[in-house]
Amino acid sequence: MPCPAFPVEIYVQILNDLPGRDPSSLTTVVSCLSVSSTLRIAALEKSVWHNLFHSRYTHCDDGNEERRRKLCGGDIRLMFIERYKGDRHALRTLDLIRTAQGGPRLAAQIVRDMSFDVWDALGFECMLPIPALFRDPLVDQGDTSEDAAPHALPKRFWAHALRGAIARNYAVRLWQAIRLRDESATFDNVLLGFSAFMDVSPKESLWELESLAVRCRERLLSLDLELDSERPRYDLPAVLEAVRQFMQDEGFAIATGNAFINLLHQYPAYFLREGRSATLPISMNWVFAGICRRLGIQAEPTNTPGSVLCHITSPDPHKGDMLFDVCPSTTPPLIFSNRDLATRLAEADMPLYCPRDTLFPADLATMARRTVFNIMHAHRAEREARVHADGTWQRSLYAALIAASSAAVVPPGHNALPGPDVVLSFMPEEWPLDEKSVVQAAISLDFPDADIEAPSSHNQRIQRRLGQSETFVGQVLQGGDTLLCVHGWEVNLD
Repeated sequence: MPCPAFPVEIYVQILNDLPGRDPSSLTTVVSCLSVSSTLRIAALEKSVWHNLFHSRYTHCDDGNEERRRKLCGGDIRLMFIERYKGDRHALRTLDLIRTAQGGPRLAAQIVRDMSFDVWDALGFECMLPIPALFRDPLVDQGDTSEDAAPHALPKRFWAHALRGAIARNYAVRLWQAIRLRDESATFDNVLLGFSAFMDVSPKESLWELESLAVRCRERLLSLDLELDSERPRYDLPAVLEAVRQFMQDEGFAIATGNAFINLLHQYPAYFLREGRSATLPISMNWVFAGICRRLGIQAEPTNTPGSVLCHITSPDPHKGDMLFDVCPSTTPPLIFSNRDLATRLAEADMPLYCPRDTLFPADLATMARRTVFNIMHAHRAEREARVHADGTWQRSLYAALIAASSAAVVPPGHNALPGPDVVLSFMPEEWPLDEKSVVQAAISLDFPDADIEAPSSHNQRIQRRLGQSETFVGQVLQGGDTLLCVHGWEVNLD
């Protein structure tokens, strides 16, 4: 039956209405290229490929993306083709990781060369339909009658592991930028990377922070507050108080009582999530400073004992800097008369022996160490109270050690930076690809010749627990009258 002869604009509209993230949409567009000259013109339309590209790809490696843009002259269709070729290469490598030895080394190559370029392709792999018998209706959404993909369980496991290695390698680079005093490093770098240890892309937490800043700007403009510091109506104290109120209205608050000690308070993926979560002063300041910087306000944390206050640099040299309490209160900012430390301490009613960063911006490495201390303190307290599962404790301690190694901050209770063996001993078993991409990357500046290799006892412990000579993700086991399937590796510290 011949194809109806519609104007090319109709076909373009139909193709633009395809769900770009659905893999079948790409198949449809490619098929149209060989049907007729009219459909070919429609399928080559820039808007069609723009939909496919931006629906499929949410992440990228910024350097690689800029090189692709130059190589393709900004042509979105050619850029899509380059990304798609990269996806295929990454998935072939993932199959090698799944079926052959040397997984951590192969993963390190993907992390180094492609990084977030393959984040979305791996995400599709993480959603492959598994056998119906093992589907969890709360997790495995979609068509419950859909046939299982070949080797779906092991493919999902290793795709998840590689995604995690990419995210945590990015976290290492954020913390190393603090250590190297990279000019681009901000307070964002201190906490952002911890999201990767909740299996969330740090970039997604960054986008949530930026979204908050956009909404805050809209709120301030609706209140008729001037945001241009060079205009006469600009009232910085009023703007700061309005940002604080915006955060309170968004649900941000300081945790109290037993809730104050929580391993996840340092994780943006936790306290930025929908519904928010009461958290620590350092996390509140992280959000506040992040919003302020995006409003053109120079806001930085202080290392005030017992709290974290925000230092605001005045854009007017004739007006003093400010110290602002971000935590829910109605306290107006303290405006200093000059930059002399003794004078500031007196104006803040603080003892004269307090260090400079009590009232001046703290070094980012100092804030990183404070964060590591908070996690390790909460780790000890929660182990005693057994608030979280063992896996959360191990992940958090592993995150703290990776952060300490990357940013070169000696954690509490240590006389030096943690060595390779110490960090590796806390690497969760469910993250087997972290050896090279995360642990070795984190210690590389202090142990450049180290060649990290996870102890073989990791796999041996798993085999002993299951009573099998060999076990693997996706294996089906018979336990009495119960049919079992190995979905992944779970940490047991007992």
